[in-house]
Amino acid sequence: MVLKRIPLRVAFLVACWALLTATVPLFAQEQKASWSSSELFSNLNVGIGSPYGGLGLNAELGAGHFSSFLGLGYAPRRRLDTITIDPTFNYLLGFRYYFNVNSNVLYPRLGVSLGWVTNYYNERIGGDSYKQRVEGMSIQAGTQIVSADGFILSLDLSMSSRYVILNEDEHPYFYDFYIRPTLGVGLDIGRLGLKRNKRKTIKNDRIDPLN
Repeated sequence: MVLKRIPLRVAFLVACWALLTATVPLFAQEQKASWSSSELFSNLNVGIGSPYGGLGLNAELGAGHFSSFLGLGYAPRRRLDTITIDPTFNYLLGFRYYFNVNSNVLYPRLGVSLGWVTNYYNERIGGDSYKQRVEGMSIQAGTQIVSADGFILSLDLSMSSRYVILNEDEHPYFYDFYIRPTLGVGLDIGRLGLKRNKRKTIKNDRIDPLN
């Protein structure tokens, strides 16, 4: 049966994603019963790494500590000795949690996503047939650095493992622990056009972890 060929890990990851989708808004609602439009934040970044689908875009929308994001991008063709890693168009969806460090510049964050992880090759594969494009769950840890004018520098470490990817049997010798730096630049859309002498709508100003 077709169902028997579906790894249990796929069902597990789908269940985890459904749980995240259901619980994150509840936690956010518990933090603050209602948000006005001025308390929402959004940003758009271009960058390199898994949150950007390789080379691409990452769009984020959130309020308070929490946000959701979408990454869309392209991983170009690569040549490793005699092996060619084919190009792919990629996407991922995720959630982030922002920590309050009482700064108007630094916004440390922790994220989890489901979707594209990387395109890879391991020399132990040799010339055997395998699936180069890896999809599954990733964790991102890093920070945004935001200027008063709303320009953003995003620095993160993206981490995954063969234990949380989809269809592990199609990805021989994938890493027990995979980690790569990611880099993005962008704009805080909510702050575009604001003047320096006006009160800035900065995420940390609106976060009170004790409430």
